[in-house]
Amino acid sequence: MRGVSDLKVELRQQLGGANMINRCESSDIFHIHEAPPRTIAQIYSERWTGETHYYPVPKKVSVPMNIETFCICDHAEDNQGKLSVFGIFDTLNLNSTPAIHPHCCLALRVRFQQSEEGEHTVRIALVNVDGHGNGIRVDGKLEMKIPANVESGASNLVMALNNMPLPAAGTYYWDLVIDGQLVSRLPMFVKSTGEQRKAA
Repeated sequence: MRGVSDLKVELRQQLGGANMINRCESSDIFHIHEAPPRTIAQIYSERWTGETHYYPVPKKVSVPMNIETFCICDHAEDNQGKLSVFGIFDTLNLNSTPAIHPHCCLALRVRFQQSEEGEHTVRIALVNVDGHGNGIRVDGKLEMKIPANVESGASNLVMALNNMPLPAAGTYYWDLVIDGQLVSRLPMFVKSTGEQRKAA
C-alpha cells in the first residue's frame, strides 16, 4: 500500500500543483486507499458512496464543442430544449434493394462553450464506404445563446427523413459537418433479407 507522500506526488502530477492537495486535506476529503492510476476524466469532484473518497478536480474545465448525441432513430422531438429520442438503431433490414425507407429521424445535441456562442452551420450527408454521397444531404443551423453566468450551453437539432432511398445493401455513413469540419461519422448497416435468403 502506498504511503501518503507517494499519493501526494501522484496527485500533483495529475492535477499540476500542491494547492489542490492542501485543499483536499483541509476539507477532510483526503483518504488513502489503494487505487489504480486514474486520468483526469476519472477523477470525481464529490464523495463516492462508501468509504473510498477521491480528490476533487478544478471547478472550471473548458472543453471545446462536444457532440453529446448524434443518432438515427425512429422518432425524435425537441421540446423546449429537451431532446427526446425513440428507437435508436444502426441497422435496417429490408426485404430487397433498392428500397425506400418511409420515415426516420436524425437527432443531434451539441454543447458549446461561451467562446463558441453564435450561429453554427450543420450539414449531415449519407455516404457509402467510398465516401460518395447518394443525394441525401440535410443542411441546418444551430443558434447558440449562452447566459453570461453559465459556462456552456447545448443546442438540439432534429431532422426528419421521409422516403429515404437506399440503392443497395451495404454499409453507409452519416457524416456530420459543423462549420465546415467533419466532427462525427455515424455508421448505418443496410441488409437485404431477400438477398440473404437467395445466397443461402
